[in-house]
Amino acid sequence: MHADTLIDDRWALLEQIGTGGSGRVFRVRDQTNGSFAALKVIRMTSSMHRVRVRREIQAMRVVAAPGVVRLLDVGEYLDEPYIVMELIDGIPFPGPLDRGDWRTLCELAERLCEVLVNIHSAAIVHRDLKPENVLVGHDGSLTVLDFGLARGGDLEATMTADGLVGTPRFLAPEQLLGQRVDGRADLYTLGVMMWEVLAGRLIFDNKIAWGPLINRHGPAPQRLDTFAPETPPALVELIHRLLATAPHERPSSAVEVLRALAGILSGKGPAAPLPLPLIGRDMVRDQLIDFAVARRSTDLWRRHREQRQDGLRHDQHHRRVASRRQRKRSPPRGRLQLARRRQRRELDPRRSVHGGQAVGWFPMPPAGRRQEP
Repeated sequence: MHADTLIDDRWALLEQIGTGGSGRVFRVRDQTNGSFAALKVIRMTSSMHRVRVRREIQAMRVVAAPGVVRLLDVGEYLDEPYIVMELIDGIPFPGPLDRGDWRTLCELAERLCEVLVNIHSAAIVHRDLKPENVLVGHDGSLTVLDFGLARGGDLEATMTADGLVGTPRFLAPEQLLGQRVDGRADLYTLGVMMWEVLAGRLIFDNKIAWGPLINRHGPAPQRLDTFAPETPPALVELIHRLLATAPHERPSSAVEVLRALAGILSGKGPAAPLPLPLIGRDMVRDQLIDFAVARRSTDLWRRHREQRQDGLRHDQHHRRVASRRQRKRSPPRGRLQLARRRQRRELDPRRSVHGGQAVGWFPMPPAGRRQEP
C-alpha cells in the first residue's frame, strides 16, 4: 500500500502512523464526508489470527461506550482484513505527565477504571492493556484501543490456545501461566503502569520476564516507596495490592479501585473493602443496590445463614428417615446374630449330625495323627 490508494472507493490512504506485529495503521480520509479516521490493515499469519480479528471486531461492537475506540467500518483489501476506527489524537499513557505527579496519575487511573467498568460489565477482559493501547488526549480524555486479545462474553472462542502473546511485564501471572483470567488481570496491568510511571523505571526486565516470571519464582516487584518516597503510603499499598501474584489478593473489581482512588485523592485513604459472601455475590450486590435505592437497611448474610440452616435441617431429617427405613428392612440385631450363629453351626464340619439335627460336639483329631477307636 502507498499514499493515494483508495480502498473500497471510500477510504483514501494519506500516511502511515503506526506499525506493529499484527499490521500497520494508516491515517485515511473518508471520501463521503471528508473526515479523518485510522485504518488498521492486519497481516494474516494463521487461521487463529483471522479468528482474533473477528473477535476484536465483536468486542468493539459490544463495548460501545465512552473511552473505547469507536468502530467505523470493516472489510478486506487484497485478501487482507482491515478495520477503520475513529482517529484518536493522543499519546500513550500517562500522557504529558511529570514524574512524581501522583495526583494527576490517580485522576487518569480513575478515568481508566471507569472505562474498565464498562468493559468488564459486558463480561469482556481486555488482556492486552499497556501504554500504547491507552491513549491520553490533550484535554485529559482517555481512550482504550486494540481488543485483539479480548476474551469473554459472546466473543468467538478459539479451539486451540493462541500462545503467549503480549508484552511480558504487563501480563498478569495467571495469564503468563496460561490459566483462566478475569477482570483482575486488567487491574494487574493497571498496577504495572502506575508503578512504572511513579518509579521512573521498568518494573521487570522483558528479558527475564519470559524465564523466572513465567513460573513466578522470580523476584517480586520492589517497593514503590524506595523509588518514589513522595508517593502517599495509601497509594503505594493500593498499587502493590494490584500487583499481587494471586488474583484473589487484588481488588475484586474496577469499582473497588475507583473507591480506593477517590479516598486517596480526598485525603481520607482508601475505603475498606466490603466483605461479601463468596456464594451468591451477584445476588448480594443487587440486593444491596435495591435496598440502598429504597433507603432501607438490610442484613446481607441473613439469607445465606437461613439457607445454610435449612440445608443442615434437611440433611439431618434425611439421615433420620434413611436410618428408620434401614431398621425396617433389617432384622433385629439379636435375631440376626442368632441366625448367623445357626448358619455357622450347620456348615461346621466338626458337628456330628444325626437325623438332620446337631446332637453334640466332638473334638477333631490333630493333623497327622490317627484317631483311636
